[in-house]
Amino acid sequence: MARFKVIPEQKDEYLGNIWGWKTSFMGLGLIVIMLGLMWFRSCQIAENQIKEPTEQIEGERI
Repeated sequence: MARFKVIPEQKDEYLGNIWGWKTSFMGLGLIVIMLGLMWFRSCQIAENQIKEPTEQIEGERI
């Protein structure tokens, strides 16, 4: 309340994005790209974990 007494003409308004919308959209693009890479990599890891059973050669112990 004291603030309004010192500066009565100041209004509480939305002043806008400090960095601009272009930077915000570039950040959003970077986040989406990173999520896509993480999803792609997780799919590759899941495929590599499924291995076909191999036959043992006689005399070889594992």
